Amino acid sequence: MAPPPSALREHEAHYPMRVAAELSSWPDLTFRRTRRMIVFSSRGGPVLRLTGRGVAYLRLSGPVLDRLVPLLPPSWLTASSPEPGWVPIRLDGQADAELLLSLVSVAIMVNS
Repeated sequence: MAPPPSALREHEAHYPMRVAAELSSWPDLTFRRTRRMIVFSSRGGPVLRLTGRGVAYLRLSGPVLDRLVPLLPPSWLTASSPEPGWVPIRLDGQADAELLLSLVSVAIMVNS
């Protein structure tokens, strides 16, 4: 039997919310909540958008994207982004959350 829809929504939100909790303590980041996501910004503007649906959108420059995307796990990339420079990333586990936290550091550096 499949889990109820509320349990699926809770699982999808778990890892993005853990990432949000960690990033909210980083001194170089500010955040704001919208109805559908939490947006983290550094001096150079927004660097991360976290949705409650298990997807994060990370902002990286073209050259960084060209180097990193071939190294990322194929399951991590959900689809092509509707906006240039934003990489949609699926967060399904603790390893995904830890890798995303590392890449947020890169995003802060390249977007400063």
